[in-house]
Order: sequence, then C-alpha cells, then structure tokens
Amino acid sequence: MLALKTDIAEVGRSNNPYLSVITGKGIHSQDGIPKIRPAVTKYLEQNRIPYKWQQGNDGMLTLKATPKNKRMGPSLP
Repeated sequence: MLALKTDIAEVGRSNNPYLSVITGKGIHSQDGIPKIRPAVTKYLEQNRIPYKWQQGNDGMLTLKATPKNKRMGPSLP
C-alpha cells in the first residue's frame, strides 16, 4: 500500500487528477481468489478515495485525487 499512497500523493502534483491502478482479477491467485484487488479497494474505501472500475477491464480501476487525498503520502514511523 505504500506505493499506492505515494502515487496518490504524486498525482496531486500534476494537472491530471486521475490515477489508474492495476489490481488484476486474481485469476493466477491460489483457487482464483484475488488478494490485491480487495486490499486496494478496502484501502480506498477506508480513506474515502473515489474510484471506479474500468469498463471492460475488471482488473483495473481509476481513482480521482481530491484535495484531501492529494496530501496523502507515505506514513513514516
């Protein structure tokens, strides 16, 4: 999740507020049960970051950086 948090913060520095995230569908996971996809969506929902799945591609979503989540960056200990 650190890479995702960093990317969300960096997208705020550009003129384009959208970030595409490839989670995959989980078809290569054990028993075909996705691991990355639910972790990413849980993180986005917990942090109230709006996203939508790409039409025709269940393994990729697009999120929109808002003023609140543009400031998100890596958590330092």
